[in-house]
Amino acid sequence: MIHGQIKDYKKLPISDERLKKGLKVLAETDWTTWELGRHEIDGTDIFVLITSYKTKTEEEAVLEGHKKYLDIQYTVKGKEVIGCGFFQEDTKVVSESDEKDLYFYTGKGFWVPMNPEVFLVLYPEDLHAPGVTAPGEAPEDIIKVVMKIKV
Repeated sequence: MIHGQIKDYKKLPISDERLKKGLKVLAETDWTTWELGRHEIDGTDIFVLITSYKTKTEEEAVLEGHKKYLDIQYTVKGKEVIGCGFFQEDTKVVSESDEKDLYFYTGKGFWVPMNPEVFLVLYPEDLHAPGVTAPGEAPEDIIKVVMKIKV
């Protein structure tokens, strides 16, 4: 897991070329001009999903994970928190879709704040529950870019 300011992405000691490319594209693109939906950056190796939603409560948050792709989460508009966790001995699969590379798990995580200044890289071993209302805040309308990079 990597959490940092998008303006500082070049300072990160990253050797994976696809991740470097993904962070560069993420940082240097005006996502407010893009349509919602899926957009390929480098075929199926790197693509983005741009979504819009209203944040949910902590109680509604469910940890998810992926096996074929890592995520770079970037909140274009609004602020939210993402619950982050790791596999534990008692972590169990609640539901799974190999086709969508989407797996939901039991458990709760720690909260990572997200806004248009920061990004969060989530590897397949990093479970996450995105789209949660920031503590003490009202639910917000969010525009989010999730960049998927094949591992």
